[in-house]
Amino acid sequence: MNKNTPSSNWSDCLYGIATMGERGQLVIPIEARKEMGLNPGEKIIILKHPSEAGLVLFKADTMREFMTAMLEKLDHSEAQTSASTDPKPEEDTP
Repeated sequence: MNKNTPSSNWSDCLYGIATMGERGQLVIPIEARKEMGLNPGEKIIILKHPSEAGLVLFKADTMREFMTAMLEKLDHSEAQTSASTDPKPEEDTP
């Protein structure tokens, strides 16, 4: 599966089961590390899923790129909205 192509099949998203060690460590399966481009020392963001049913992991660099792109789109959208709703100055009539 191409890492840039979303999967529509849940079984394509399952890499296996990891057991948490006594110190809270998990081993990410090698297939997941290879497919996601995770390397030793990589910073990972760990979020609680909104339903509190589990955890979601993101590469920090990928999340930073996503957030930067979203902020740029937000700025662009706000600028467009502001430009379309700002009252136009009245022209002087002779």
